[in-house]
Amino acid sequence: MEKWNEICFLISEHKNNNAKEDFFQLEIEHIFEKVLGWSRFKKEIITKERTKVGASNSVVPGIIIRNADNNLIVIEVKRPNISIDNHQKQLFSYMRLHKVQFGLLIGDKIQFFYETPNDTKPPKLISEITFTPDN
Repeated sequence: MEKWNEICFLISEHKNNNAKEDFFQLEIEHIFEKVLGWSRFKKEIITKERTKVGASNSVVPGIIIRNADNNLIVIEVKRPNISIDNHQKQLFSYMRLHKVQFGLLIGDKIQFFYETPNDTKPPKLISEITFTPDN
């Protein structure tokens, strides 16, 4: 519970200060590294990696969590004081492009999605969590 309360504290600080998306993403990266134990050094946290789409286009998902050579989770970060509900399609696109089953959309809350492999339906919302201490 202490780690969750620390995360809630860090998020609320950014929400109260109307943080910009890039600055907020740095805090999310910090949370994954320092609080949750993923490593940038081991290349488990990949940020803003440009991925080519077609001959002349590219996309840049916020964060990809990896284990060895496998992408595990795509994370798209939005400002902490705006609703993230309108940004799901962007996350779904990144999930399919990187062939991952799990995606997180983080902003005013966390939405956790799962996509069944080889399914044409959109990923399913598994959990929605508000940043409430002791939750």
